[in-house]
Parts: sequence; C-alpha cells; structure tokens
Amino acid sequence: MNSLPNSIEPIIEINDLSFYYFIALILIGIVGIYFLVKLAFKIFKYKRDDRKKSIESLRKLNWSQSKNTAYKITKYGRLIAGERSEKLLDELIESLERYKYRKDEIEINNNIKNRLNIFLEVVESE
Repeated sequence: MNSLPNSIEPIIEINDLSFYYFIALILIGIVGIYFLVKLAFKIFKYKRDDRKKSIESLRKLNWSQSKNTAYKITKYGRLIAGERSEKLLDELIESLERYKYRKDEIEINNNIKNRLNIFLEVVESE
C-alpha cells in the first residue's frame, strides 16, 4: 500500500510554526503599543511642565527692566495663551509696544501689571 489509487500521495506532516509567529506578533504589538502610550504621556507631561514653567516665569518678572520684561511677557504669553486668553494677550502686547523699542528704559505702569495678572488668572483657569 505504498501508493493510493489515481496517483494520490499520502498526507505528509508539515512542521507548522505559524501559531508561534502569531503569538510573537501579538507580543510585539502589545510592547509597541505600550511604548507609544508611554511616549504620548511623556510628551503631554513635558508640555504641561513647560506651561507651568512659563506661568512661573511671568509671575516672577523683574519690573525694573522694562524692555526685557516686555519681551518676556510677549514670548511666554504666546506659549501659554489659549482661545479665551488670546484677545487679552493681544491687548497686553499692544500696550507693551512702547516699552520694547526704546533705547532707555521707562517704568512699566500699574495698568499693564494688572492686565498681566488678569491674563494669568484666565490662563490658569483654562
């Protein structure tokens, strides 16, 4: 009985490793997703920390150096401004224009300091 009728050969056993490949693929996928989620949390946390640092920098400004202070308010304000605070920031930057482009520094008035405090309160509530 070496051969079956009509030239049909007997079934030959083939070593099949596809199940192991499937398991390995699932494990690699799970590890990949884990690292992607970890990276996303790291980026989100970094942006959150950057925002907190910018707010702290704006709270600790040196008001005696009006030119430098005006540039810092513009720089950090643009980094942290949201939708609601964008208009406040534009008004604040517009009022700071006269302090930026001067050769000699003049003292920043209290109106601008109050505007900055209102802007920071709105940003922190967002």
